[in-house]
Amino acid sequence: MKLKKLILSILVFSISLQLLFCSSTAIAKKNEPESGVTVAVWGFHYNDLDSRTMCNKYLPSDFQEVGEEDPKIVMISPRDVDKALGKTKIEELDQTVVNDLSQKVGSQINIWGSVSQLESTLYNMTVFIYDAQSQEIKYEQIKVEKKKEERQKAVQRVLDIAIEMSGSAATKAFEIALNYFNSKQYAEAKKSFKNVLELDPGNKEAYLYLAYINALDMEYGKAINNYKKALEIDPEYVEALEGLAWSYRMIEDYALSADTYRKLSELDEGNIEYVICVGDICKLTDNFDEAIDAYNQALEIDENSIDAHKSLGLLLFEEDYFDGAIPHLRAVVEAGADDGDIGKKLAIAYQKTGRIDEAIQQNLDILEKDPSLTAPYLNLAAIYVTQQYFQKALDALNNYIERVPDSEVGYNRIADVYRQMKEYDKAVQYAQKSAELAPSKPEPYLILGEIDNERGYDHYQLYVEYDEKAKNPELSSEYDKWHKLRVENKKKANAYFTSAKAYYEKANSLTSDYFMQERLKDKINLVNQLIEETKHDPFYDE
Repeated sequence: MKLKKLILSILVFSISLQLLFCSSTAIAKKNEPESGVTVAVWGFHYNDLDSRTMCNKYLPSDFQEVGEEDPKIVMISPRDVDKALGKTKIEELDQTVVNDLSQKVGSQINIWGSVSQLESTLYNMTVFIYDAQSQEIKYEQIKVEKKKEERQKAVQRVLDIAIEMSGSAATKAFEIALNYFNSKQYAEAKKSFKNVLELDPGNKEAYLYLAYINALDMEYGKAINNYKKALEIDPEYVEALEGLAWSYRMIEDYALSADTYRKLSELDEGNIEYVICVGDICKLTDNFDEAIDAYNQALEIDENSIDAHKSLGLLLFEEDYFDGAIPHLRAVVEAGADDGDIGKKLAIAYQKTGRIDEAIQQNLDILEKDPSLTAPYLNLAAIYVTQQYFQKALDALNNYIERVPDSEVGYNRIADVYRQMKEYDKAVQYAQKSAELAPSKPEPYLILGEIDNERGYDHYQLYVEYDEKAKNPELSSEYDKWHKLRVENKKKANAYFTSAKAYYEKANSLTSDYFMQERLKDKINLVNQLIEETKHDPFYDE
């Protein structure tokens, strides 16, 4: 007897455990977040008594059963539907009424209609399918057999239309958001992309564009979060990884930026741009050896990469490894990709290594073999400038202009030679010619800024000199003379510095090159100090 009681106790305990487990599992499943388009079936009005059972019993049950089996659909419960409907009759439903009802239950897709009997086992179902978010409505007429299998086929057809509508709503919303973005209406674009994500939470492009807008607003933390959300959907989403790497760089988290570029280079092994970006970041953080390794890795992938040669050549040049820099800088110049700065540095590298004559002869030999080439003239001009053979430099550049009359590079170089000769009016003339030929390039405005900065500094030095004389008691008999010259030169210096600042800012607005932007930032900061020092002082200058 005791044994039977023991067995019975164990059995009861076992059943209790199973019930507890099943109950816990059910609760856990109930608490899991549901995803998919929310659908509410508001009911069907019967147009004749023979259709009553179809409307009141079969169709509501069929929609609920078929909808719950579809992972793309979340069905609003019949209880919530009935509660929201209250005393509203099915035949009273229209788009306005259903729109209000959908807000009560949180449904995106809403279905209702009516049924008429055609034959003893055949019915005509008139159905309205309304998307509350896009406010699109569709009207369908479907013949329905009374058999359950046939009924559920008809129901599935209606639900397929509903899913398609919800998808098309997201597509339309994305197109609207993209139009706002492309027309630079970023506030509206941001709202619209958020609306896209409400319709389609898995839309990685919406997160990408939100991140772009955040970056434009310099909200880099928010941009990073949105890039990460896009990457949660697609971990190998290249555009999001590129944006993430760039955003990390903007907040000076160089380690994460470099790691992200490395991941990109692994995803696309033939793309050397990512490897060069790693090198650029290593250069920024003074990791010289790692930068060299990255640039060399890029050249192993593509030995003719001008960007890699340029980056490596400049780094070696800046670190005074002139012999090592020469072949890389020369590769850039020979490819015709010199913006003027590279040719100058190549000439300096030749000068520093005592190879000036070699460089000159090399370019003369090239021209002798093929007089139609133009790059050697630029090279020769750069070399002559380092030796301060300005007239020879101008002769070489004029030969270049004869062959390439519409080259803004040639006019920039001539302007810069005249600037170094302090023939500022001619320098301005040629820089302005370059700006006419290439108004979207920053170089002519940089040169114009340098010209006015130098002219301003010349007057600034005179201002300092006359200021000292005006304050010197021993020269007090000529105070009025020195004071007048002091004020005149201070005023001219301020005007030139102000003009230089405007040119620097113009150049900065036209470049996306990080290093040029940093250079210009330093120049603008310095010229701001000089503007402050030379501003009008009513007490001393009147």
